[in-house]
Amino acid sequence: MVLAISLVLALAFALLCDKALKKHPNYFYIGAAVVAVLLAVLEFLGAFSGANTVVKNYVLAIFEKGSFATALFVIVMYTGALKNGSYLIKKLMPIRAQLSIIASILILVHNITQGKTYFVALFTGGHMSAIYLAATIVSLAMLVIMIPLAVMSFPVVRKKMNGKTWKKIQRSAYVFYGLIYIHVMILNLPSARNGRWEYIVNVIVYSLVFITYAVLRVRKALLKKNKFKKDINMAKILNASFGTAGAVLMAGVCIMIFLPTAETEDTISSGASNTLTSGESDDEDDAITYTIDDETGGLTLTLDDEDEESETEEEEDAVSETTETEEDDTEETDEETESAADTSTSSQTSSNSGNSSSQSSKSSSSSSSSSKTESSTTEESSQSTVYKDGTYTGKAYGYDGYISVTITIEDDKITGITAVSEEETYLYDDTWYFTTAYSTVGKAILSSNSTDVDTVSGATYSSNGIINAVKAALNSAKN
Repeated sequence: MVLAISLVLALAFALLCDKALKKHPNYFYIGAAVVAVLLAVLEFLGAFSGANTVVKNYVLAIFEKGSFATALFVIVMYTGALKNGSYLIKKLMPIRAQLSIIASILILVHNITQGKTYFVALFTGGHMSAIYLAATIVSLAMLVIMIPLAVMSFPVVRKKMNGKTWKKIQRSAYVFYGLIYIHVMILNLPSARNGRWEYIVNVIVYSLVFITYAVLRVRKALLKKNKFKKDINMAKILNASFGTAGAVLMAGVCIMIFLPTAETEDTISSGASNTLTSGESDDEDDAITYTIDDETGGLTLTLDDEDEESETEEEEDAVSETTETEEDDTEETDEETESAADTSTSSQTSSNSGNSSSQSSKSSSSSSSSSKTESSTTEESSQSTVYKDGTYTGKAYGYDGYISVTITIEDDKITGITAVSEEETYLYDDTWYFTTAYSTVGKAILSSNSTDVDTVSGATYSSNGIINAVKAALNSAKN
């Protein structure tokens, strides 16, 4: 979607400004540089953090995600693949070098805004998922190819170079174009396979553009050969062959997107599992409250132990009834004792008085024994508790950023989990992977009272981040 919008804007820019661009290219280069620096600085300052979702995903993304620059590169690509003498060739070929220079300047917005995270992580050994690691390496290779090509596109530099040498170096542009497609597919295909329509559209549009270009460019190169020029039948066969090849490639892309994959359960198996030792949980039927904090974007899961509360109330009622029965029995016994006391002799009274001291010592001994028992019970209870009651935090890396988790523990049981993600996906600034993983993994941790749970297929990195963050919080809660 973003590329389609960018292609329309880039083509309109090239067709409407072709004469001015050819006559005064330096003004356009300066303008592109100002736009690149301004957007990069504002992004670093966080000026766009509160931008509207539509503005952020469909306006700023045109520059920050490199879509407009890519669209300009596409125009440069197609000027070398379209039929000689066509209207577009006549309009665009004279400004092909200028368009490539502007595209190279504008693409730096993307490399700066994204590089502050990914290039830094690459060179400092920071956390990155395998997908982003591969995309970052490809991006770096693209820069190594693009910068020399952009410099050599300036007329001043080109005039000082040997013509044959210049052409040979410029052929590396084909590698650059291929890397653009690979870069885009690495980042978009996983989400497209998860059924996200915006990424599906992205993959299809990019594939149509780049596969069509490849077919047209190779076809044009072969038609330059004399045997194809002279033989009309061979040219027709060639056209049909390349048309079929393009269709097959697009079909392959669609199969990659829509072909269902076998569901696999990625079970976390670590040597030191933080499984709580309070026994297996029977709270699978407990209500789990799911809330979202609008300010922080945090997600909170709370286990409502309604059953336990009702059980506690029943126990208290039973204890109360037992106590009342014991009190009635005691009153009857006291009445019988008083009756017997009236018929007893004075000597027995004296005897009872003499034994009072021994009963007092027995009572003291019994009280001492009782306090020792209570102390021993308290010590055993403390020793059997693995985690301290309270609220604890942990942090771990997920799909594309850190996940912070806060857990609440009562009687060795996790009763609440709150998680906030710093993750962002490449094209759309959302937390789809995080919320998809959290809705399942968070509930599983609460229900089982354990971190030994399965990850969510399609959101494995975020699942692991949530699980590892909870483990870190539990480690800080240990007695």
